[in-house]
Amino acid sequence: MALRFHAVVAAAVLVAALAGCRRPSAEKEQREGPDRGDLAGRDAERQPIPPPPEPRFRVVESRGTCAPPADGVRSVSACCNDQPCRGECVTERGSEAVQCACFDEVGGCAEGEICCKRLGACMKPEACDWLP
Repeated sequence: MALRFHAVVAAAVLVAALAGCRRPSAEKEQREGPDRGDLAGRDAERQPIPPPPEPRFRVVESRGTCAPPADGVRSVSACCNDQPCRGECVTERGSEAVQCACFDEVGGCAEGEICCKRLGACMKPEACDWLP
C-alpha cells in the first residue's frame, strides 16, 4: 500500500514538472515601435523654447547701517536711501533710482513681516521657517 502511495505521488510530481516545462502555444506578436529614423526631422520642426523674461529689478548694494535685523539665510534686509528696508535695494530696468523691494513687493515688507528668501514674498517670520 505504501508503495502504491509513493507511485501515485511520484506520478503527480512528474506530471506537475512536465506541465511547467511546456512551451506557450501561441507567441505574442511584437508591436511596432516608433520610427526612430525621423527623430531629427521632428526636432527641427519644434519651436525653440523662449528665454525667460528679463528680471524687473536689478539688486544693488545696500549702503549704511540702518537695515532692520535679518539673518541673511531665511530673510533679507537692507538700507536703501538711508531708510530701513525689509527686502533688498533694487533699481528697475532703465532707471538708476534706488528703491526698496521684497521680490515684487515694491516698498519692502510691512512692520512685523520679513522678506522670506525661501518663498519669495513678505510674510510673518514663523511662516517662513525652513522646517514645518
